Amino acid sequence: AGQDCAVEPGALPGTLTRLGPHQLLWVDVQADAAEDRGAQLAALDLDAPTRAWLDATDPHPALHRHEQAVHLRVNSLEKGAHHYHAAPVAFVAGRNVVYTAHDGPARFLDSFRGRLEGDTNLGQLDAAAFLAVVLAHHVEGFVQPLSPIEDNIDRLDELILQEPRHGRRHLETLVGLRRRVSELRRLLTAHRPVYVALASPDFAVFDHDEPEVVTEIDRRSNDHLVLFVDEHIG
Repeated sequence: AGQDCAVEPGALPGTLTRLGPHQLLWVDVQADAAEDRGAQLAALDLDAPTRAWLDATDPHPALHRHEQAVHLRVNSLEKGAHHYHAAPVAFVAGRNVVYTAHDGPARFLDSFRGRLEGDTNLGQLDAAAFLAVVLAHHVEGFVQPLSPIEDNIDRLDELILQEPRHGRRHLETLVGLRRRVSELRRLLTAHRPVYVALASPDFAVFDHDEPEVVTEIDRRSNDHLVLFVDEHIG
């Protein structure tokens, strides 16, 4: 008892009705295209506002507080061959359940899912605290790529001084690295309003949640965000 387990899609309605006050269900809808996502969502027993939010393809981060749920959208940082790009992930956090929907893989959700394999008690969190843990992985997904870029910039700075004859070549590489830093900054700073709102002492998914616990977790995520922007790429 008290451990996490997988639930088959057909068992979702019955599972939701049996959840207790310290149990939580995470439903992740991953599709290869928006059409596939819509079909998957149609198979779930969702109310119209929940289905519409999860099915939307708007790329802008957003947070909306409703009476029975919180609607959230963040962008997963995905690395292409030459550039980073944003992949929207929609959340709906309600009592005892969190839905996520996205097209293709989302790196920070994969990272979180890896943690689930080692921590079998995350389902005992309420929706707000569970959401905060997931979003900590989201912020970390932006922090992790920065370290190797900084190392390469430092190395190139030394090479430019040591090998002035090759300065132009090194400078071209340096410009490319700084462009990647700019990409990170642009993609990350779009989330600042969302994290500021989540870290507010007045924010809770439900009136009966414990704001002091939720706020502390979310404030740490927000602190990572601010430090990443202001210290590393500000």
